[in-house]
Amino acid sequence: MTVISWSGTVWTLLQASRAQEAILWVEKAMRYNPQPPRYYPQLLFQAQFLVGDHASALENLRRLEGGRSPPNRLIYIAVLQFTGHTDEAAAEVRALRKEDPDACVQAARGVLAMYKNASQVAGLLQALRDAGLPEHQPS
Repeated sequence: MTVISWSGTVWTLLQASRAQEAILWVEKAMRYNPQPPRYYPQLLFQAQFLVGDHASALENLRRLEGGRSPPNRLIYIAVLQFTGHTDEAAAEVRALRKEDPDACVQAARGVLAMYKNASQVAGLLQALRDAGLPEHQPS
């Protein structure tokens, strides 16, 4: 199986709310390739987040410094909040709002629509609120 095939399988599993199975696939892929592409930790942290392993998700997210896409950055903020790093989560929200003044929970909901488990998305959105992300864009 190629790297693209592995990552496609993992992404499909994440989309189907089969995060525990996705973790196994990423771990297996990383064993086959000890210097995996950058997106393996990206897929792994998403799966870890979805199964509630926030400490491991945070560890993998921190490896992606400088490589956080909008969904990753939102999950990073939520994971910081979930793991008790509330000051750091609030600082990330302030930095996000400085870069994107329109950033808000309403916009995040659209970005995170790729996740099909409504309760997981609701928990993530609540963590963003708790970290200080406003509900709506400023008028």
